[in-house]
Amino acid sequence: MKVKNRAKFLLGAAGLAVLSFCLLSCASEQEQIRKTEWQELMSAAARMEQALMYSQSGASSFDSHDYDSAIEALTEAINLFPDDIDNYAHRGDAYMYKGDYASAVNDFTTYINKDPDDAEAFYKRGLAYANTENFSSSLSDFNQAIILDPTNTDAIANRGYVFFRQGDGYRAFQDMDQAIQLSPEDAVPYYLKGSANSQMGYYDKALPDFDKAIELNPNMVLAYLGRANIYRRRALSDVSFASLAISDYAQVLNLDPNQMQARLYRADLYRESGKTNEAASDYNLVLKNTPHDVDALAGRGWCFLRLGLYENARNDFTTALQIAPGNLLAQEGIQSLTVQGY
Repeated sequence: MKVKNRAKFLLGAAGLAVLSFCLLSCASEQEQIRKTEWQELMSAAARMEQALMYSQSGASSFDSHDYDSAIEALTEAINLFPDDIDNYAHRGDAYMYKGDYASAVNDFTTYINKDPDDAEAFYKRGLAYANTENFSSSLSDFNQAIILDPTNTDAIANRGYVFFRQGDGYRAFQDMDQAIQLSPEDAVPYYLKGSANSQMGYYDKALPDFDKAIELNPNMVLAYLGRANIYRRRALSDVSFASLAISDYAQVLNLDPNQMQARLYRADLYRESGKTNEAASDYNLVLKNTPHDVDALAGRGWCFLRLGLYENARNDFTTALQIAPGNLLAQEGIQSLTVQGY
């Protein structure tokens, strides 16, 4: 009887040992789980902090008009912390300024899928669609932006501009005028109305609209560009407008040095005004950005010709004609070189 009791006691001690081992093992596993969770939490926090640094760097690059660097930094931020959807919207803005509208659409779509109640996102995607001439999708997005925010006058005005591009002048100017009435201090509707009038050849109506847009927003690049283009046209018949156009193009380039159209047009005006060195400098910058720009090649060729750099002139004229055999400026340049014996 005593042996049996002792056996029971011994069995009980073994069971307690096993139980203690299990408890210690479970505690150890739980501690390991907590440790892993803590490490993952700290790793996530570190990624978030690093993503924030890239996001801030992207914003700084964007403000400096360095859109390539902005896109690179924001992409890093997205890779580190994809849940911050604001980075998609900011990168979409950078793609817009670079003219990569398809990528902008993709980023704004990602943002909208996560936040379908953001009127501004629909408005910006509508702009991207409009720039790819996908007007049906553009109108749909502008309409949704206006539904979500009936006071979004930029969406109303840009919807009007899409109507204009579709040939519906009545609804176009109706939207633009409505936007001006709703927000008379907003420069965008005036700019868009000026653009529509300019494209129809109503330059006398367009100029006051561009003037008003610039008055309301002195940093509005496209308004200066629109007004400069009208002055440039008028300079063809009245050279006094050339200086006005050059001044506006200069303002465009001060605000956004990447505006190559403004630089090319200013170069043409410099060349036609006899400012050969200034023209050559602008043409060089255009060609650095777009090496096969035919108009810049032909224009720079004439600068070289006037500076007595005949071989350089012939190279530019020849390259321009290889790209565009019908380019009259380059053809006239070759003829001039031949007449002069070069």
